[in-house]
Amino acid sequence: MDSVHPDLLRFLKEHQKEAIKFLFDRVIGKNGTVTARSGAILAHCMGLGKSFAIITFLHAVLSNDVTSKKISRVLIVCPKNVIAHWEKEIKNWIDCPGRRLADNIQISCISSTSKDTRFYDVRQWSETTDKKQILIIGYEMFGNLIKSGGEMKNFLQNPGADLAVFDEAHRLKNDESIGYQLISKIRTYRKIFLTGTPFQNDVMEYYNIVHLISPKLFVSKDRFRKDFSLPIDKGRSKDACPGDVKKMQVLCKVLYKKTKDIIHRKGVKVLTDEIGIEKEEVTFMVRPSKLQKKLVEAYLNRINPETGKAPPKNAVKDHPVVSRILTHPSLFYEYEKTNPNKTIQWMNATTQIDTQNESSIELSNKLMLLIQIIKYSEKVGDKILVFSQYVLTLNFIEATLKRVSEEWKNQSKNGWGWSRGKDYLRIDGGVDSYSRHAYQDIFNKSSNPRCRLLLISTKAGSLGTNMIGANRVVIFDACWNPTHDIQSLYRVYRLGQTKPVFIYRLVTSGTVEEIVYNRQIAKEATGHRVIDEADIDRHFTREELKHLYRFKYVPEDEPPIIKGNFNDSLTAIVAVVSHDSFFDEFNEDEVSEDEVSKFEEIYDNKK
Repeated sequence: MDSVHPDLLRFLKEHQKEAIKFLFDRVIGKNGTVTARSGAILAHCMGLGKSFAIITFLHAVLSNDVTSKKISRVLIVCPKNVIAHWEKEIKNWIDCPGRRLADNIQISCISSTSKDTRFYDVRQWSETTDKKQILIIGYEMFGNLIKSGGEMKNFLQNPGADLAVFDEAHRLKNDESIGYQLISKIRTYRKIFLTGTPFQNDVMEYYNIVHLISPKLFVSKDRFRKDFSLPIDKGRSKDACPGDVKKMQVLCKVLYKKTKDIIHRKGVKVLTDEIGIEKEEVTFMVRPSKLQKKLVEAYLNRINPETGKAPPKNAVKDHPVVSRILTHPSLFYEYEKTNPNKTIQWMNATTQIDTQNESSIELSNKLMLLIQIIKYSEKVGDKILVFSQYVLTLNFIEATLKRVSEEWKNQSKNGWGWSRGKDYLRIDGGVDSYSRHAYQDIFNKSSNPRCRLLLISTKAGSLGTNMIGANRVVIFDACWNPTHDIQSLYRVYRLGQTKPVFIYRLVTSGTVEEIVYNRQIAKEATGHRVIDEADIDRHFTREELKHLYRFKYVPEDEPPIIKGNFNDSLTAIVAVVSHDSFFDEFNEDEVSEDEVSKFEEIYDNKK
């Protein structure tokens, strides 16, 4: 750690120090000899401060007289919505008042600037010799500039950077994607891939990332699939026999050993031990309102008036429609008014809404419970994040807050209502990277207790934001891909958090929402491919698909189960279920070294 500046060293945690030493040995060379020309994967659990570890490492490399002679141009490729995060974090740590450590380091960002400006910035990064250069660019822009050919391709790909960092590297899991192909062809030898604890859902994704760094580690992709991927998947299935489970455990340990010199792993236990705060996750199983019940039943049993038959079942298309109903009936009606299809024809008088009462929150128990949670958070002085995967849902929640604002203001001890920009903020796909971080700064200020709610689009805002000003999170609707929901809770459960964290999932009981939620928490969730929205039907059996279209209503006279401080919503809650997003990590003690060595010998003899 001799190359690390003391002003940065004092902030490093032990796992970050380990990571920096690992990167020096693997990417630079032992004892700073600059003899290594290889890559590494930093696979640290979300919230452990990978960005700071990388910034400290890059500063050490670019500031050292020996290493900087061979490494002076650094490229950081990341999702476009975290470009501002990287720029801000780098400047916060090495170029801020009281810590001016970047006198000879120039930081540039390529975003949606003009073509001429982009060319100038990239050329300056590539050709400037009097200063060390860090260029930050989004994945899409990086690919587009390389595909444009000419000098731009040479700058970025051939010869490219002296050292390249790829953030959110799980984006590169598909070796047939254009992005993967472009990155596999860059001439940069020193590559660092950053990800949360990776590839536990698809072993072939594991192979693809490792192949970018060490293409000769495994014999071939087909051999890897046969020797590792297929038997591991077989051992993870819910009906696996004990022999298959044991083989899976041995193979996981073999993979761990074969890649330990490439991948630096730190799991969730390090995070929980480091921050030392309580995390409580609960799922509220919510009863649908009577109108929601009628609408869902009518939709699931609808008949096409032109054919006289039920339309083909399509989970991808039907799930968002049902979700609109379960958010609030008026959302569905509003959608149908502007939708060209004819599903409106299956509705009858029993499912019509009273136009004078169409926005009442009493038509949605989930919405009523959400308001109760927000009220309680305000009462105890906690800030809260609310995630939804649908922009329409965020719109409706926002509209609801505005409708109740005056009444809320009169009842609030602080006289606060719901004014956007003062009482709450919103992050969705329409908010650029720099605005996100401006919102983050506003929201996280402890001196600004009035700004106490942040509405977030799950996919747009579950990455690259640090929202430790909040300690409560509501996941309003579960995603098919559980990774998105887990990433959401890491916005508050991370290094720097000082208050107990509370996570609330709202699931409408007896509906497709409960099916999706159960799918998330089933044991096989860690052993099967994460479901992409486009592949939903392919990942369910016919019998499982039938369950997606069944509706089980829990009568109101059935006693609710409740704990907490949401007494006003007792009749709306069917059950409260404890939840833990942190799956157990692989236990190395489950297999012996003899078992591992035996398989390694068999595998090596096949080469």
